Amino acid sequence: KAPSPPPKTLEPVVVTGSAYPSELSKSTGSVTVITVEDIRNSHAVSVGEVLEQVPGLYVDQPASRGGVTSVYIRGGDPNFTLVLIDGVKVNDPTNSRGGSFDFSSLSTDDIERIEIVRDPMSSLYGSDALSGVINIITKKGQGKPSANAQAMAGRYGQYQFLGGLSGAGSQYNFSVTGSWLDDGEQVKGSSFKSPSVIANLGLINREDMEITS
Repeated sequence: KAPSPPPKTLEPVVVTGSAYPSELSKSTGSVTVITVEDIRNSHAVSVGEVLEQVPGLYVDQPASRGGVTSVYIRGGDPNFTLVLIDGVKVNDPTNSRGGSFDFSSLSTDDIERIEIVRDPMSSLYGSDALSGVINIITKKGQGKPSANAQAMAGRYGQYQFLGGLSGAGSQYNFSVTGSWLDDGEQVKGSSFKSPSVIANLGLINREDMEITS
């Protein structure tokens, strides 16, 4: 019997994702983009309500409004859905879902668009994106400083006040939005009140570079 050849040592192979954020609109996966017009036309007051209308997503909200709201993409556990706000990961590894994000307190007040990828993106974002990615992009100030205010009312004592201030200069942009929602008494004895403040500040306002907070 001929002797076996000696084993060969191969060069190390390293597989990693890109160091730069990918554009979800160019992903090969199933992508849905919800624009600010879509959010406005839906009359939704929380991101969870907006996501209920997206195919392939299941939004779980036990009990009444304000309960922990989790999102399942194509049946995967909520901790397998990566949630980004302006590119920053917001999943909570300490919650009972093992790393999911609670959408119950996230309002639609200052959101420019929502991008959803319903396919594994772990090669780029890690194991948190096993089911998909939800990327939430907030509004940026544009033009001269301006202010706006809105008031809405509904049945059973429901009302909401919304106000904001935004603008931009040669080296900065800013946007601040605040709201107060009182859901009234939709069911006898029920009560839900939700104050919200969202702020966005950008410095070095250039197409190739920006520092945001």
